[in-house]
Amino acid sequence: MSTSGVPEQSKPQESRGFTDYSVIYESGNGYSILYKVQKNGKWFALKGVKNEPGAKAKYESILRREFDLHKNVTSIYCAECYELINDPNVGLCIVMQYVDGITLNEWLKQRPSATEKSRVLNELLEAIGELHLKQIIHQDIKPSNIIITNNGHHVKLIDYGLSDNDAYIQKGRGCTNKYASPELINGGPVTFASDIWSLGCVINEIFPHRYRCVKARCQKKEPSKRYSSVGELSKALRRSDAARKAFAWAALIMVAAGALVYSMIPHPTAKEITFGSLMQETHQKYDSCYNVCVATLDTCQYEEFCIIYINNLYYSIDSIRQAMQPKDSIENKIFNDAYLEYFTKTLVPLQDKQKSKSSIHSMPPEQERLLVERWNRMFDEQMKKISNKH
Repeated sequence: MSTSGVPEQSKPQESRGFTDYSVIYESGNGYSILYKVQKNGKWFALKGVKNEPGAKAKYESILRREFDLHKNVTSIYCAECYELINDPNVGLCIVMQYVDGITLNEWLKQRPSATEKSRVLNELLEAIGELHLKQIIHQDIKPSNIIITNNGHHVKLIDYGLSDNDAYIQKGRGCTNKYASPELINGGPVTFASDIWSLGCVINEIFPHRYRCVKARCQKKEPSKRYSSVGELSKALRRSDAARKAFAWAALIMVAAGALVYSMIPHPTAKEITFGSLMQETHQKYDSCYNVCVATLDTCQYEEFCIIYINNLYYSIDSIRQAMQPKDSIENKIFNDAYLEYFTKTLVPLQDKQKSKSSIHSMPPEQERLLVERWNRMFDEQMKKISNKH
């Protein structure tokens, strides 16, 4: 082990002929510069350090540690780390896989589907899971360090400059406060639980309206109350997905069952409701109409009795019609049709014929009763015919 407390680090190799250098990223408050270079028809990324007076040696030490941590990571969802070299144009640098893609936040602006977002989240969890298996704490999980490839939209986790593990006595510190755990910000002990906190923040970026309980546990203030591992977090997400799907199916089944039960129960149609309410109220008027007619028996002939009966019945019905709203309702249409049907098909022909001159009061009681019943029956039948038309 070196006197700096850092394990013996890999010795850099000499540069092997890179061309087409271009700066693609320079950290604002950090130590690194990222170059895109070409060699043998293939693009690579070189991560070097800023040439700041008095800080270069420190930056190079951080770069060496990053390489030592990164070189053993083999997940396909982490950017590959090839070697540490001394390049004539860059100086000490890490040769890495060049990732053609965009940051997670930029990708989310493209409004990917929930299925695509779930796949990206699972790939991110797999990447962090492998780091933890290698005893590496990333310490800077945030959308800008999660690249989504243009080809296939797969995750590539980058930037291990703040990563740490138990082998290092001098601990790396630094973070992006928005995504950092309280202990990382406050200088407390950093564990895998610190990455779990940051994952909760990123999950909220990907799914702001899902996994409320999962995200809340990820961001418990006490590290011991968070998920103990990425595996446990993954299981919680799957349980939440299963519960949501089960709820959706249960709701669908309940709706379908309710519709089936409803269809099996007899329900009056609008036509039936209309006719039922109509007949209930008109029958209540029959007796009062008949009583008015009977009051004129001493002076009425048969035809006159019929006219008085129907007229009084119509006015009784019309009083119901006027009391009902709206005026263009189907009930009103039925009343109007009933009136026209009776006066055009029944009352007018009866008046024209004037067949009988006998006084109604000379009829036997039974005949009088049958006459009234006949008119009531005729009215009922006519109303049914009219109702069926609507």
